[in-house]
Amino acid sequence: MSLDVWYKDDVKNALVALNEANGALLARLNASLGAVADVQSYRDGYCDALHAVAVALGIEMPGALPEPLTVNLPKIRTWKEVNTIVGTESD
Repeated sequence: MSLDVWYKDDVKNALVALNEANGALLARLNASLGAVADVQSYRDGYCDALHAVAVALGIEMPGALPEPLTVNLPKIRTWKEVNTIVGTESD
């Protein structure tokens, strides 16, 4: 029978490595797809999950998790604005 022991520094390093890999992947995705809200939501959730694991294990990760990616979403237009742009203004 073996005894599995995990040191906090090892777990912290694993969490940081997962975060780096995910951040690099999503940066490439964001560059190829453009600013997509789903990419931002996924990244936020992923960082939250890593943070939750760190908190559950009593691991402090100051500065290890980056700020969320900035996503510039297009302005939401009303039907009247769309009809005006298209040239079929009708109510």
